[in-house]
Amino acid sequence: MNTNISSNVNGSTVVFTTLMSPSQSASSLQYPQVEIPFLVIVITAGIVGNLFVIGAALTEKRLRNMGVAFIINLAFADLVITAWYLPVVLANVINDYMNVFANVTWLCSLTGFLASWCCQVSMSTLMFIAINRYWKVTRNSTYHRYFGNRQIGAMIVFVWIYCFLVALPLIIGWFGSEPLMNYDTRMVACMWNDTAQPGYNVFLVVVAIFIPIVITAILYYRIFSHVKKNRKPTRQIASPNASALRANQRSMGSSVDHSLADENSTVSQQNAVRTHHTRQSSITNHKSLHTKRAEERERSLMTTLVVVVVFFVLFWTPYALMTLIDPNGTSLAKRACGWLALSNSSVNSIIYGVLNRHFRRGYINIIRRMMNAVCCCLKSRLLDLTLSGKTSQADPRKVVRVSSGPQSDFKSQTVKFG
Repeated sequence: MNTNISSNVNGSTVVFTTLMSPSQSASSLQYPQVEIPFLVIVITAGIVGNLFVIGAALTEKRLRNMGVAFIINLAFADLVITAWYLPVVLANVINDYMNVFANVTWLCSLTGFLASWCCQVSMSTLMFIAINRYWKVTRNSTYHRYFGNRQIGAMIVFVWIYCFLVALPLIIGWFGSEPLMNYDTRMVACMWNDTAQPGYNVFLVVVAIFIPIVITAILYYRIFSHVKKNRKPTRQIASPNASALRANQRSMGSSVDHSLADENSTVSQQNAVRTHHTRQSSITNHKSLHTKRAEERERSLMTTLVVVVVFFVLFWTPYALMTLIDPNGTSLAKRACGWLALSNSSVNSIIYGVLNRHFRRGYINIIRRMMNAVCCCLKSRLLDLTLSGKTSQADPRKVVRVSSGPQSDFKSQTVKFG
């Protein structure tokens, strides 16, 4: 940036031209006292939260169903962002907004490529979660045929390969161009050059963001429409025991003039009918309760996932629109939109814990296990210190017999050690 300064010397005007570096001209847009704490909070919440999601999904019995593998995959992709990419961004900010990988260009390219790859995996995984929930709700009879362990594993592998191919132009170029990876001074991060190839900008935003969002929104709309259409009205169901009792009473009224043997036979039949209906009622109530709990778990999980998608749209839409409309925006605007999108990787675990009691229970169990492990270590350490203290306080004197003459004559002597 050039700055012209004019001054009047002996009646003549002298113009001085001052050259300012881009970092100096943008220094007014740098707020490390705000940006560093923000990144630290996002990184900490993302690492801890995503590890808790993976741990809860693997240990909580209510969550160990076939569809939870997609949630683990989403948490792993978010963990790469919060445990590797964002710490590098934080290091760049601490390094006076300069690239810490300036002398290792391949590592900068690898970091940016991994970030783009994992972000696309997160978006595509949300779409496959919607497909999984749609099939579970609307076509439950064939769900286990198409969403078994092998099928879901193949889908997850497909997601990673597909997103790798979408991100591949970043390192090999877009239709003969140079590789698109560089250090973006406005984002303070190694990422793709969104000003070099506008065609790739459109391709990436449409394929990696808009298409998954549209498909996900359509599927969840059809899920809620199906649930609303097939919702059964609440009806008061007569008790089987009451019906049996009324039938037995009518039978007893009609047999007043019968003999005592007939009355005993009728009572036996009444007891048999009552016992049969009681058993059937118990089985029916148990199945109904089990079905109701399963439906509540599905509804809670689906609500949680819908909120996750809504937050994803809110966090990523500003950056997507900025990439398409004005990729040459100011440093502050681009950094705000880009970091907001990246911070989405740290909020999913919070949503799970707030809205889903099974995830919340899994988090609590993990914390309890960690506390128990810490308490066991502290008790073991305290016991070792106690034993070592008692040993050091023991009497160091020992009484031994030392021969001072013939073997038949011994004298007891006290020998002090130490």
